[in-house]
Amino acid sequence: DNVYYSLYQNGLLYISGYGPMNVSDDPIQNKSLVKEVLFEDYSHCILSELADDKDNVILIDEYIEKYHEDLSKLYLEKHKDNIIEILNKDYDVEKDDPYLDEMVDDYVYANSKDLARKYFDENKKDYESKLVEFKKELIDGLSDKVITSIGSGMLQYCTNLKRMTYEGSPNADKEDVFEIPPTIEEIGDSAFSGCFQIKNIIIPDTVKKYGYECIKYCQDLESFSVPYVDKFAVRTFFGLDGEGNGGTPDWVVVRNLKDDLENYYVWTESDTSVHLDHPKVSYIPINLKKLYITGGETLPEDALVGLATFEYIHLPDTMTKIERAAFYDYDQPLTELRCDKVKVYIPASVVEIDNYAFGGNNSKYEIYGEKGSAAENFAIDHKMTFHEGDFTDEGGDTITVRGDANGDGELDMSDAVLIMQALANPNKYGVNGTNPTHITAAGFKFADTDGNGLTVNDALRIQKYLLGLIKSFD
Repeated sequence: DNVYYSLYQNGLLYISGYGPMNVSDDPIQNKSLVKEVLFEDYSHCILSELADDKDNVILIDEYIEKYHEDLSKLYLEKHKDNIIEILNKDYDVEKDDPYLDEMVDDYVYANSKDLARKYFDENKKDYESKLVEFKKELIDGLSDKVITSIGSGMLQYCTNLKRMTYEGSPNADKEDVFEIPPTIEEIGDSAFSGCFQIKNIIIPDTVKKYGYECIKYCQDLESFSVPYVDKFAVRTFFGLDGEGNGGTPDWVVVRNLKDDLENYYVWTESDTSVHLDHPKVSYIPINLKKLYITGGETLPEDALVGLATFEYIHLPDTMTKIERAAFYDYDQPLTELRCDKVKVYIPASVVEIDNYAFGGNNSKYEIYGEKGSAAENFAIDHKMTFHEGDFTDEGGDTITVRGDANGDGELDMSDAVLIMQALANPNKYGVNGTNPTHITAAGFKFADTDGNGLTVNDALRIQKYLLGLIKSFD
């Protein structure tokens, strides 16, 4: 494929290139060394190389790579006799051989790039203007040169991997961020399974397909942001055959994994011992408490069944319908590991909630939403606790640094970026935004540096302060 990997001694894995990751063999030989992954912007790499390419070496290579068939044919027209001499000398081919023309064509095809370069070098001056046009064409086409998928098993069992980010990410400076690049459309089977130290995964809205067991065995996982969920999401992400036992899966929540997965077995309700890779066993990380769904119009039947550790579930304002048993919990083994209360934010965009959406276990759930919404009416009708607003607003003002929009205790460019995001895209990054990194109510308050409400001027003042152009916000 056209994807390239560079692993450095400090554990940083650079991934660059374009197109899908067609992983036919394992491109990363020392997975235990990988601590961090950075997706480089391929267009930036090419532009940087072209800027330093004073003698057009890279540009000519790219030109020959694209047009070598045409150039080799031009070489043939000019130097057919030379090719026949080579065939005669190296392969004893006579000039009157009835298959001479076919052998010449075969030779040109097999050596097209070498012949193309020879022809280009002979006629370099004639191609100066064409190279200028080609360079513009090459740069204009760079916007399409992106990585579109993460291959199956790509980072499986990178047991020391903690971070993933990409060039230009607003979260790049965060220690525990694990953010899939927004160019990715598909994540392959078991892509990140066995990455024990990942804590927070953010999957962008561009992803249209998840591979099976893509994050199984991520035992330290605490929060999870996905653009949509289908029926039996637990099966997709964590591994589970939800079709057995009349639709009731036989799964187990496990606190921690042993180092040797090959010898690790768990006990089921029927007092039988099965391996974690058994198709009816799903490993749910015990610390996985937060689920953010950032897209989709419907929360389908059985979507969140089995995800018993979640304490916070946040639905997006793209959603309009919640189907029957979307939140339903089957009776599971190791029930002491399940949470007793779940806070669910249902936006005002949801206008239809099935009467059995929570599987009859209504007392376990507290609903957050807008006053007068379908969420409030559902809570009243089913005698459930309702809170106006979003559970992300709770906890009081924990921010004390003026201008600290993201609440990390420091003032830096990431605060200015978050302000701009919150103002430009409030549905995603506003106080009630769907993105897990959205600004909080406290962040919105403290990001107002001039007391005139949060505006782009606050982002500008923060940048001026960081550059030393102003000494304070007073």
